[in-house]
Amino acid sequence: MKRNYFISFFWIVFSCFILNSCTNNTTETVDEINIVGTYCLDFSLVDSELVISNSNNTGEYNIQFNDFDGGENSGSGSGSFSNNILTINGTYTIASGTGNFTGSLTYSELSNSFDGTFSIVDPQGNILITSTLIAKKGSCNYTLTPNQLDQVIGQPYLTSLHVELNKIQKISRYRSAAGHNFVDYSGESCVNLKHYFHTYSEGMITGATQLPSSLKYYAPADGTIVNITQTRVSEDPTDYEVDIRLSANENVIVRIFHITPKNGLSVGDIVSSGEEIATAPTAHLDSGDFAVYVLTTGGYRHLSMFEIMSPAVMQEYIDKGISTNWKQDLYYETTNSYVSGIFCENGTWGNLRHPSSNFELDFYIFN
Repeated sequence: MKRNYFISFFWIVFSCFILNSCTNNTTETVDEINIVGTYCLDFSLVDSELVISNSNNTGEYNIQFNDFDGGENSGSGSGSFSNNILTINGTYTIASGTGNFTGSLTYSELSNSFDGTFSIVDPQGNILITSTLIAKKGSCNYTLTPNQLDQVIGQPYLTSLHVELNKIQKISRYRSAAGHNFVDYSGESCVNLKHYFHTYSEGMITGATQLPSSLKYYAPADGTIVNITQTRVSEDPTDYEVDIRLSANENVIVRIFHITPKNGLSVGDIVSSGEEIATAPTAHLDSGDFAVYVLTTGGYRHLSMFEIMSPAVMQEYIDKGISTNWKQDLYYETTNSYVSGIFCENGTWGNLRHPSSNFELDFYIFN
């Protein structure tokens, strides 16, 4: 009896330390971690999927970025996996051209999700985008169709002001000719489907005294930070875009442009409505932008922020002079209805920056 017990004990010890087969052993090899598959990127690269496939058995992989709905963003390259980190590089195509991407993605213990840094540089080495990628394993699978936007429109999702409204002098109309082309997957072109907020009233800025000394930004709703991106790194390294997925509806993400996040703000953080999250960079005390994305089976759709605003926040704008029928002042129903007289040429505005342009007419100036 004692001899059998000793043999059993010896075999357990031998298996544990020689054959590395203890049940509580947490060391994983490349072969034991299955990272191959499709991952839905959590909006860091709008509506994108990352596909990882085996290259060989030494931890080398093929990498492919795709827009899940057939959009223009795509990339391909390779990756190496070690110590739960996938290091990737390759080429990536965006609207402004083709660049090279690099990234370092850290996998969760269950290897079904990752987060990490991601950058795209142009052929001259200039950084085009620096972002954070977060993803879960599995294809992007949105349930809302483009014909179901009425389930979102009219909901009081935005329960706080996103900016110090007392310092804002004018707002661009939704679907205006202000700024630049900013479109979604609806097929519209030559439009800007977001709102600009300017801290000066009419014309061009003639002096720094016209601008506030600071400008604070807030979370407009309860939600989760799903993306923090720099898209103007060489011009202003303090200039970021921040995306918040709304707790009230995970199909809705809002993006605030041209802000400097507060220290410590990170992707994955949960924020509360009204919480201060950023300030304006010194170079952007004049203006900032706000966009709404609704994720659908046919690609994302933009909405005006005023279409998902609570009555209490809407009243703040009414107190500044906006009509109770806000669309009268802040919305164009159709493309090319601009009062500015801007004309569309090859998908963009032919005379937007011409001296005779009246694009300022596409703004509503507060009382």
